[in-house]
Amino acid sequence: MTRKVARKGTRGLVLDTLEQMRVNYEIVEESTFIIFHYQGETYHISAENRSTFITIGVLGLMSVDVDDLDEVNRMRKAINDANNESSVTFFFMVNKELGTITAHCKKVIPFMKEITELDDYLKTVLHEMSREREFFDRKMTKLRNEGIEEDSDEQDYGTRKMFLKTLTKMGCPYEIDRDDEILFNFQGGRFVATVEDKYRYIRFIYPAFQCVDCDDVPAVSRLRKAINNTNTECETITAYRIDEENKVMYAYGRMSLLFSREIPDHDLYLRTELLEFFKSRHYLEAELFKLTAMEASEEE
Repeated sequence: MTRKVARKGTRGLVLDTLEQMRVNYEIVEESTFIIFHYQGETYHISAENRSTFITIGVLGLMSVDVDDLDEVNRMRKAINDANNESSVTFFFMVNKELGTITAHCKKVIPFMKEITELDDYLKTVLHEMSREREFFDRKMTKLRNEGIEEDSDEQDYGTRKMFLKTLTKMGCPYEIDRDDEILFNFQGGRFVATVEDKYRYIRFIYPAFQCVDCDDVPAVSRLRKAINNTNTECETITAYRIDEENKVMYAYGRMSLLFSREIPDHDLYLRTELLEFFKSRHYLEAELFKLTAMEASEEE
């Protein structure tokens, strides 16, 4: 009997895991993509051996005609609402040739041999993405019928103590507010973390870092476009909120991060993930600058 030799690197680890799950897959030539079907959904995984992270995507959640302004506005609101609530990044892309706008979602996760039972781990993430996709679908339905419905399904882990211990190891000062949220500083940034021992994921908020006046319609439009463009390229989720009292719209970052005992070097892992917030902020600022320059050029 010939012994099967495990493939090397992150990409090989993904392929080995899919085979262990008895899932058929297709490798897209001259790309990093692996396509497979699982429980009625089609997934795309982008995996490279040089990175210990993989990107899982569900493409083509729904498409609407660019001329159907009501549906376009519903889709944009559903995407932002989903980005406010879920651990998956939702975004849209415009196909000018077909005249359509299509919604997609993605999730970036660590994928390494140190994580035990990778097949169960991947199944859990896929189930989560399927649940969040249903959440998005319900958002669209509710927007069409003037309502909202929410869903949650959490498990019991011991996360909060590990997180506080990691912050101390990293030398990050923190405080706990009256809502039991953890406020901490990291490389000049102020972050808010919602952590409970019974949940395996930590929810991070990087508070408002870009703000525009709601009455400035072009600025609001630019910020929305910049947020969507940022979500297509960056790992953390960028969303917006409306401050009705002060009549401003502001952008902020958020992320739900797996934080379990199976992940080695919690301090290095957390530091790497928090740095992604700064990358997203800089990308958003660059997009705003580019969009402003394009509009000024068109007016000349």
